[in-house]
Amino acid sequence: MFTKEVTVSRKKGPAVRYVQIVESVRRPGSRTPRHEVVLNLGRADRIDRERVGHLIRLLQDCLGENAQEALPEGVEIGQTRELGVVWLMEALWHRLGLDGFFRRELKKRKIEFPMERALLAMVAHRAVDPTSKPQDFYWLREEAFFPWAEEVELHHLYRALDVLQEHRDGLESALYAHRSDLFNRSAQLIYFDTTTVHFEVEDDPEEPEGAGLRQYGRPKDGRISHRQIVVGWAVDGDGLPLVSETFAGNTVDVKTLPVVVKRLRGMGVEQVVFVADRGCVSKKNLEEIGRAGLDYIVGLRLRRAGDLVPAILADTSPYEQVQENLLAKAVEREGKRWIVCYSPETAERDLKMRGRALERLNQKLEAVGKARDGQKAESEILGHHLFRRWVERDTRGNLVVSREKVVQEGMCDGTFVLETSNERLSPAEVALGYKGLLRVERAWQSLKHVLDIQPVFVRTEERIRAHVTLCMIAYLLERWAEIATGESFEEIRRQLRPMHATELIEDGQSLWKPSRLSAAQESLWKKLEISPPGKVVHVGPISCLPPQKL
Repeated sequence: MFTKEVTVSRKKGPAVRYVQIVESVRRPGSRTPRHEVVLNLGRADRIDRERVGHLIRLLQDCLGENAQEALPEGVEIGQTRELGVVWLMEALWHRLGLDGFFRRELKKRKIEFPMERALLAMVAHRAVDPTSKPQDFYWLREEAFFPWAEEVELHHLYRALDVLQEHRDGLESALYAHRSDLFNRSAQLIYFDTTTVHFEVEDDPEEPEGAGLRQYGRPKDGRISHRQIVVGWAVDGDGLPLVSETFAGNTVDVKTLPVVVKRLRGMGVEQVVFVADRGCVSKKNLEEIGRAGLDYIVGLRLRRAGDLVPAILADTSPYEQVQENLLAKAVEREGKRWIVCYSPETAERDLKMRGRALERLNQKLEAVGKARDGQKAESEILGHHLFRRWVERDTRGNLVVSREKVVQEGMCDGTFVLETSNERLSPAEVALGYKGLLRVERAWQSLKHVLDIQPVFVRTEERIRAHVTLCMIAYLLERWAEIATGESFEEIRRQLRPMHATELIEDGQSLWKPSRLSAAQESLWKKLEISPPGKVVHVGPISCLPPQKL
């Protein structure tokens, strides 16, 4: 028995190496021995030492206190598969009614392939180790503890994406209704923001320029060389996603909001306050929100607020303490009401950052006179997003720092202004509501760095949109687990990854036993209100798929 590495090629990107424990077996009538897989350890570049150590301890538990003693005569160890996160995701899948929704839709459509099982597998793998759809299939058939895995073929995953997109609107409406019953409350604040998601698939030479979702645009992560899509998400005050929408990669933010507002109204969302950054809304968007019967809270850009800054500076009314580092007050002018917020810590940080920036600006201004090409040196200053705001030309036409402009900008340190259509909200409620935008920012971080929504490897528009919806479902389940436990999903996953199911074989019969629960794992299942795996989780074999067949 020895370890072996198996290389699996991919259409795009480098090949992936998997580590296995194999034994050399000579079958009757065969001249040469063949390698049979005893245990899959996963990807070579992602082997978890803690996981391997736990597998060793698990085998010791199966062998008894003395690991050197043999198993009872006739009993041998078969496969070992991941159980912890898989058990969690399947339990949450049922709790949120996803199994019932998809099975009802399958019955209406008379779809015979196991679409609901295929979607569950892809969502679960997003939470464990997000990769491409072929790797989803390999994980399902080789590593995950899903007794029904052999029912699902690779083409079922792609077909499931096609069907998922057709039922996206109905799914999100059903999830919103179920969520209201489950948590016994409806959304009061809805937060909206957008991000860009890039692709790593070859361009289609037959695809018309400027058509389709995959377009070049202004990326939010600096990947200017990749085609992208724009994804808009609306989440509630708990960070649970309500609506996801996919737009062409060259769509500007202000054009995304009306589509989301319309869909929210179609879901029956009423009497809520829509919270968004000013970059996502325009005057027309705000009117659209009003016509939909929703209120809004949006941030204003002070530098584009015209004569609003003098009005704020001239107002002497006291601030209201909202939090330790947040003050707020209402300012009225010409029949309009704004909420002015001030953070002492942010003001101090703004002052330090501007001081460092001014030092660099002075160095560049000194270098202008020594430069061979003075015009080019000046253009670098005038093209800088900060420096150009602080310079002016003196009587001789030279660029100099404008002390007046610097002082004027310093008056707004630590200050941001909010506009709301709801007159009943107090300054504190508006300020805290706007700060909740951090929830959608955390959702984007989880999507990009935990669920790996990008890069996208599918090409057709239906599957691109379905991929986004799939990631939304995975994040919904993860966020639900975070709310129930008070832990980040990274911590939940770390605690559950060591849980495995081991196959014990006697007289050709298979029996699967879970690993022993730690105190932390028992506490986690209790918080989740999910029954942990019993002493036996399955009776019968689970077929494997040779990785070479991929």
